[in-house]
Amino acid sequence: MQTKQTNMTPKETLVKFLEAWKAKNYNKMFKFSQVTYKSNHSKNEIEKIFSELKLESFEISNTIQSGIAAIKAPVKLKVNGKEFFVNAMIIRETAPYRPSAESGIWGVNPISILGNG
Repeated sequence: MQTKQTNMTPKETLVKFLEAWKAKNYNKMFKFSQVTYKSNHSKNEIEKIFSELKLESFEISNTIQSGIAAIKAPVKLKVNGKEFFVNAMIIRETAPYRPSAESGIWGVNPISILGNG
């Protein structure tokens, strides 16, 4: 039985996003992206951004509360043969631009994976 996205933890959401990237499943990456990001971007943009970046491995050490509806997760990535660290941001929202501490869907901000490595 597949876990509903609304019942997933932030770390589970991040793992699904990264596993999808590793498998080059850009539709699934989009599915596990932040609600606000999805409202402003398309599945094709995810593919355009990530298709040249081959994710070989990842390691998530822990998650850190970064706000009432935000989690920061330091991640070690190996991309195109190079290892580096990023702080992935996972945000819970009920709708675009509506973070929520108590309900909503956790989603990875894809830009956080790229912007701080």
